[in-house]
Amino acid sequence: MPCFGANCHCCCCKAALAVKKLQASSFVLGALCAGGTLALAVWAAATWPGIADGFFWRYERWEARPTLGQRLFERRLLAHQLGQDRLVPEGAVVFLGDSHLQVLPVGALSQAYNFAIGGQSAQRLSERIGRYTSVRQARAVVIGAGSNDLFEGRGPEEVAEAWASLLDQVPASVKVVCVGLPVQGPGTAHRKLQSSANQRIGDMCARRRHEMIDVVPGEGAFADVSFAADGVHLDDQGSRRLLSRIDAVLPKS
Repeated sequence: MPCFGANCHCCCCKAALAVKKLQASSFVLGALCAGGTLALAVWAAATWPGIADGFFWRYERWEARPTLGQRLFERRLLAHQLGQDRLVPEGAVVFLGDSHLQVLPVGALSQAYNFAIGGQSAQRLSERIGRYTSVRQARAVVIGAGSNDLFEGRGPEEVAEAWASLLDQVPASVKVVCVGLPVQGPGTAHRKLQSSANQRIGDMCARRRHEMIDVVPGEGAFADVSFAADGVHLDDQGSRRLLSRIDAVLPKS
């Protein structure tokens, strides 16, 4: 028999209508289940922080760098630092950079303030350095950054561009100490990139008559030091040696 559209009551039309209703019901049920599952996950993460920690720890392995956790860490630490920055007296020594400087116990130095942030790139530091009023009234600024730029996929040229921006924002009256990227051992993935970045930074600092400290474990002033277990950061002796080298070239108050 011919089908009469919406007013048809044939078996075929009734079956098709039943299928559509079933599909609509399944969609609504699926959406409710998905929403309920998501709500349960959010509630569980909010109730038991350990669950959230475990999730984000595993999720970060697949995230693009810098990860969400790193970005939050930098924002929070920057906020605390800017509060302290307003209290820094004139003629201080200001440290800016990444974890290679953040770990240094600068309290042993005269009027030194450590505003380095672990995981920070030279590129992001170049966007923030202008917010530190202490830089404009310091007697010296120590800068060490660039390792994280390479780990995040940037090249030596981009590291050099970030350094140029950094140095441009430090007043000519302030002494600058440039700390090179720690160069990993032969055969490591980033050694060539680190050396290339250091060459560009060193040339730039020399043209501007800034101090440059090369950090190459196993060579020169760092001949008897090595890397920590992670293969990225200096060991304890290396960090102490770096602080000593920085102190040796700082102007005394």
